Amino acid sequence: MPTVPAPGATGVTAAPRPAGDSDVLRSIRDALIGPVTGLLTFASNVDALASVAGWQGPAADAFGGRMHAIANRMRSASRTLGDGQQALDALANSLQDADESWDLAQALTGQGVPAGGLFAGAAEMSSSAYRLARQRLDDATHRLAPLTLDSRAPQPKPMTLPVNPCGLVPEEAAGAFWNQGMVPINTECLAVVEVTIDMDGIPVETFEAVPIGREAEESKPKKAGRDEPIQSVQEKVRIRARIDRQLAAGTADEKFEAGVAKHVLAEGFPILKFRSLFVTSEGEGGEIDFETNEAIVEVTRSPNGKVSQTRKYQDPLVNPTHKAVIVFSPTYANQAAADLAEQGVFVVRDMNQLINLLHELRG
Repeated sequence: MPTVPAPGATGVTAAPRPAGDSDVLRSIRDALIGPVTGLLTFASNVDALASVAGWQGPAADAFGGRMHAIANRMRSASRTLGDGQQALDALANSLQDADESWDLAQALTGQGVPAGGLFAGAAEMSSSAYRLARQRLDDATHRLAPLTLDSRAPQPKPMTLPVNPCGLVPEEAAGAFWNQGMVPINTECLAVVEVTIDMDGIPVETFEAVPIGREAEESKPKKAGRDEPIQSVQEKVRIRARIDRQLAAGTADEKFEAGVAKHVLAEGFPILKFRSLFVTSEGEGGEIDFETNEAIVEVTRSPNGKVSQTRKYQDPLVNPTHKAVIVFSPTYANQAAADLAEQGVFVVRDMNQLINLLHELRG
């Protein structure tokens, strides 16, 4: 090996340049950015999968715990790779400093100026940086090894899917499936029924596919004290046909009204009445836009009004079971809503609010 010149000596060959390329090390550091950030994103996604809507019980808790453990291992792997990044960055910076010291020593030596101390310092800086980087990278490797083994283990399966034919298993019994790690899938069975539908005063014979099984249970009152009849298949079909007809051939306001009713129906709230005429105990006439087991709903695009109309809905002859009264209007003014609130009427401005309120009223 070339000798390091003693202080004051000249014409002596310089010490070798410290080994390593800081630019290459920084390239490797940057290549780890994707895995570090990607693992954190995957961990968040796995955490989101740990909770299955409606699934409760020991099996759900065990599944959620396993999924959260997987997410935590991903975060641990991300932190470990991040530590490796920092080790490579520190090594690259130290090698760059050692290179600069060596360049300075080489230049001084070429001018006959003693630079043995600079050469020795560059060599020690490089050697020390390598030792520290190796320790940190070895530690990261040891921490990654068990995580790598865990990643090869079979992933937990959330559930199997037994079939509940025609929805015959009641909803209150579904917990037995959930707690065994299973989801009961309700199939819908259909029957073709001949029905007579009154279209603008003209009876029309038609065939309609209607669900069979436990669907009649949906139309039973959900709260004690309500004595409402279960809808017949023919009545359900007639109401659905009227909604569809109004959607297809109604005015803009009528289509808006029918669209709201159809969405409510699709969310599992049977429509008991649609565009139903009534007379109050005071002899005043009116029309209910639509009615469910939970509420009478007035649909409008107007920003105000409806005080007198909704008061009729609270008449004991029109509303003997004291159902809630709801005004659905996307543009309803705050003051108008406050006036209706004093009357005990709910005001909602979008479909999510309406569906959530119906669920609350269903209890």
